[in-house]
Amino acid sequence: MHTLWLIIGIQATVLGCTLLFAGFVTPSEAEIEATRRSCDAERQKGRWHGFFNSLSQVGSYRFRGLSFAISHWPERPQSRKFVYLGVAFLAVAAAVGFALGVFSS
Repeated sequence: MHTLWLIIGIQATVLGCTLLFAGFVTPSEAEIEATRRSCDAERQKGRWHGFFNSLSQVGSYRFRGLSFAISHWPERPQSRKFVYLGVAFLAVAAAVGFALGVFSS
């Protein structure tokens, strides 16, 4: 039975961390549309222009920091859902870990 709880705790930890990360890096619809317009304008110049522009856009969206995520919190409902689910899964993982005695010294 401990093995089953351990597997559930590990999976809850992985899902929680993944959803938290997804919540912080998911762009808003306005940012996606601005990126799409920028890439379309560069594709008019040529295929490689569009390709390199899309790579630069992806790099700029990837790691923005916690302050950027908090400042745009009200306009990103999908990101909020990811963060809330991530915190819930991490709470389940903490409860399972506590029941298994992981936090006792």
